[in-house]
Order: sequence, then C-alpha cells, then structure tokens
Amino acid sequence: MYYTLWKSLQGFSVCTYLQWLPVVKVAVLLYIKKLEGAHNYAIWKKQCYNVMLQKKQAKPIKTQGVKPENMTAEEWEEVDELARSTIMLSVSDSLLFNIENKDTAWGMVEQIGGSLCTAKCSK
Repeated sequence: MYYTLWKSLQGFSVCTYLQWLPVVKVAVLLYIKKLEGAHNYAIWKKQCYNVMLQKKQAKPIKTQGVKPENMTAEEWEEVDELARSTIMLSVSDSLLFNIENKDTAWGMVEQIGGSLCTAKCSK
C-alpha cells in the first residue's frame, strides 16, 4: 500500500506536517509539483508560499528577507532555515544546484525568480 502511494507521488514534493486534534493525530500531506522551469513557476510560487504559510515559515518571504524587530536572531535563523528547506525540497534537482549556495530563503526566491522569470511571468 505505501509503495503504491510512494510510486504515485514521484515527481511531486511532499510536505508533511502533523496537526493535533483532541484525541487523534492526523497527518496531512500537501502535494506540490516540483519546480522544473519557467513553465510551472507561477503556480509553484503560489503553492510553495501557501505551504510555508501553513507551516508558519512564510515570514522570510513576506518581509523580503528582513528580520522583524520582534524576533530574536535565533528565532529568525530557525524560521529562515525551515523556509529554505521547504524551497529546496520543492524544486527539481537541476534547479537545486542554482540555489543551494544562497544563505537565505529570500535569496533563493530571488535567484529562482531572476533565472526563470521572463516577460510572461509576474513577480
């Protein structure tokens, strides 16, 4: 059963988080087709951002990489690292090599947008 599910998800990144209900722990899977290039950039950008919102990792993107004054440096580094991880898990292997050297989630998003976006893409 699990192998069949895994085979059906190839080509997708799977972001998992656990949500606690009063008695039962429920795992929710969010499926995002991996970013492959300019042809799926616009939808990937929206989906990846919404996954980060669900996982409380969107602040580095919302603030365009600027640490809010009400966060400690340690809190900021943690949320930025989690956001970087989400981005890295949702791009194709060939694009991963273009962004893996970026130190911030916002830097990754800028790199992806700059390298893929053409006049057809909206930033």
